[in-house]
Amino acid sequence: MYQIARDHNMTVGQLRELNNISGSNLSIGQRLAVKKKVSAAPSVSEFSEESSPQGVFSIYEVQQGEGLSGLLSKFKMTEQEFQSLNPELQPNLLAEGQEVTVLLPPSRKYENPYLQKANLQDLGEVNVIKYEESEVGETTTNGELYDQEALTAAHSNIALGSIIFVENIQTGNGLYVRVNDRITGAGLKLSGKAFSTLRLDESDRPAVTIYTEIND
Repeated sequence: MYQIARDHNMTVGQLRELNNISGSNLSIGQRLAVKKKVSAAPSVSEFSEESSPQGVFSIYEVQQGEGLSGLLSKFKMTEQEFQSLNPELQPNLLAEGQEVTVLLPPSRKYENPYLQKANLQDLGEVNVIKYEESEVGETTTNGELYDQEALTAAHSNIALGSIIFVENIQTGNGLYVRVNDRITGAGLKLSGKAFSTLRLDESDRPAVTIYTEIND
């Protein structure tokens, strides 16, 4: 951890805090978030080939009249995320010209390939749970960061990357979600956006029917 921190101009403490690591042991292939300093904050389009679903870390120079709320809105970050990336700063005392570390919004999007509910196979009903707000920004099984505004889901064995149709068995509300995470046991875990869109927060025992595409 010392070598990685030194290579990226960080302290070991900053590296631990940024990745929520308490010990010093690392595994081969483990992914770590680090600070990446560039001369200026580039636009998202400049990373169209290099970026990933998580976005890209960058150094941003605070503009005149720009405060914390404006930065959080611009980069779609929470105050907790901002403080984790800038532990040495006082967020409410930002000054013009000050450099801060931010996470640029993702430049790669997943388009929904389905236009309507058709040619689907009923996989039956399952109970549903929702991601906690505290899980925002945590790494999912396929390496993405959990985004509560994205239409994603976690399942025990449906192939990662699969797009499934889920339907609220009580209201009939349905939508497509992409499986990008794993859970143990039965059921389905939905992002905050998917959960609320399906109106599952109105049910005492949230449950949906899962449909998958029928391959010819």
